[in-house]
Amino acid sequence: MIIAHRAVLVYAQSGAGKSSLLRAGVIKRLEDQQYQVLRSARVHGLLPNDVPPESVQNIFVYHALQYWAATLPNGQSIKDHAKTTLSEFLKPLVAAPAADEESSPPLIVILDQFEEFFTTNADRWQERRPFFDQLAQALHDLPTMKVVFVMREEYIAQLEPFAELLPEKLRPRMHLERLRGNAARNAVVKPFQNRGLSFDPNAADELMEELSEIRVAEGDKFRETHGEFVEPVQLQVVCQSLWENLPAEWKIGPNASSDGSRLITAEYIERFGDVDNALACYYDRSVERAAAASEGKIGEGELRRWFGTALITPTGTRGLAFRGAPGASWRIPGLALKELEEAHVIRREDRSGTTTHELTHDRFIEPIQKSNDKWLARYQEAERVRAKLEEHVKRDSDEPLDEVELREAEEYLNSPEAKILGATPEARLLVTRSRKQLDEAKRRQAEELEEARQRAQEQERLHKAESERVKLLLEKRKRERIFGVTVFLLGIIMLIAFAALCVSVIPGVAAFEGAS
Repeated sequence: MIIAHRAVLVYAQSGAGKSSLLRAGVIKRLEDQQYQVLRSARVHGLLPNDVPPESVQNIFVYHALQYWAATLPNGQSIKDHAKTTLSEFLKPLVAAPAADEESSPPLIVILDQFEEFFTTNADRWQERRPFFDQLAQALHDLPTMKVVFVMREEYIAQLEPFAELLPEKLRPRMHLERLRGNAARNAVVKPFQNRGLSFDPNAADELMEELSEIRVAEGDKFRETHGEFVEPVQLQVVCQSLWENLPAEWKIGPNASSDGSRLITAEYIERFGDVDNALACYYDRSVERAAAASEGKIGEGELRRWFGTALITPTGTRGLAFRGAPGASWRIPGLALKELEEAHVIRREDRSGTTTHELTHDRFIEPIQKSNDKWLARYQEAERVRAKLEEHVKRDSDEPLDEVELREAEEYLNSPEAKILGATPEARLLVTRSRKQLDEAKRRQAEELEEARQRAQEQERLHKAESERVKLLLEKRKRERIFGVTVFLLGIIMLIAFAALCVSVIPGVAAFEGAS
C-alpha cells in the first residue's frame, strides 16, 4: 500500500503491534527496494530548554522535525528551525537521482502514534489544520514523497476533517487485526522453526490456551476463560523467555538434529514459558526502566505501589488511575509513564481534559501482585517505616511525630531504601515540620530549664543572704546579751565591793568617834 499510494493510514487497537510491524519488517523491506525512509517521527515531545514555546510557529511540525534533527548539516541545531515548514526542512533531504535513474528514490515519512496529534498540546489546537496544510504543501513540492500515518483506531473520527487535504482524501487504509488462532500460533512457532527448532504440537496448543486466557466477571465473582485474541506483548514476553533459556548449542544454527533433541516440549514450556513468571519478569524490567527514565523523580517502590493500589482494585480487577485531575493522588513523572506506555504494560486515555491510565490486559494482574509481594519482602523494615509515616499523613492531623517516630522517619528518609521505596512530599513535609516543632520545643524547654536554674540560683543567693543576716543578728544579740550580763555582773561586783567597803569603814569610824 505504501508503494502504491502517496498517503496511507495504518490503524489498530493499542498494543496490536503497529509500530513494531513497521520497525521489524516494513521499513527494512522498503529500504531493500531503495526507498529513502526517514526515522519514524511523532508530533509530541519536549521542547529544548532554550526554545521558548511562543517562538515555535507550529508545535506539531517542530516536534516532528526534532526526530529528523540528526539529518541536519553540521553547525545547525533544531532550535534554529522553530519557524521552518515541513517542505523547507524535507527538500534538502531528498536524495539525488542515481546516474541511471530519471528521478530520485521515494522519500517515506512515517508519523507514528499519530493519536498524540489530538491528545497533546490541547492549548495549541489552532495549529492542527496548518500542520496538514504544511504536509499537503510538502507532498506537492516533493513529488516522490509519501506519508504514512500510524495511530490508534479510536481516533480516526477526529482525523476525518483533515483527510480532504491529503491525496485520495486518505482513503488508502489498513486495519491491523489483533492476533488470533493460527496467526498467533505461527507468530510463536515459525521464528523457532527458522532456527531449526520445533514445537511439540501439544505444547504449542497449551501455550496458545494460556496466552489467550482472560478474566470474565460474573456478578461479584470472576472466572478464567479463553478469549478470541492473544496480546502481542504477552506473546513476545513468553517467546523471549523461551529463547533466552534455550541451551546455547541450540541457538548456533538452523540445522535441526535428526534425533529430535531440539524439540521444545511441554515440560520445557512449563519450566521456561510459564506466562505468569514471564510477565512478572517483564513487569520487573519495565518498572526498573521507568524508574531510571524518571531521572530520580520517583523510586521503583512508589511505581509498584501505584500499580498495586491505583491500577489494580482491592477486588483484583483493573482500575483507572487519573492524572492531572482534581483529587488525583499520584504524581507519576511523565517520562516514567512514557516508558511504561511504550512497553505496553499500561495504556493511556485522554478524554475531556482528563488523562487516565490502566493495565493493557487483565493477564498482568496476578503476575504484578506476586512480583510486588516478592520485591517488597526485601525491604520489609523500611517499608514498615514508610507505610507508618504515610499513614500518619493520611490521618490529616496537625499532630507532629513524636521523638521516636521522628528519629525513625529521618533515618528512613536518609537511607538508600528511601530512594527506592519513595516518600510523598507530604510525608517529607511532615518530617520537616515535626523536626522544627521538636527542636523548638527542646529550645523552649532548655530556656525554661535555664530560667528555673537562674531562679534557683537567685533563691539560693537570697537564702544565703538571709541566713547571713540572721547569723549576724544572732551574733549581735549574743554580744548584746554577753555585754548585758557583763554589765550586770560588774554592777553586782561593784555593789559587793561597795558593801564590803562600807563594812570595813564603819568600825573604823566608830572607833574614831569613840576616841574622840
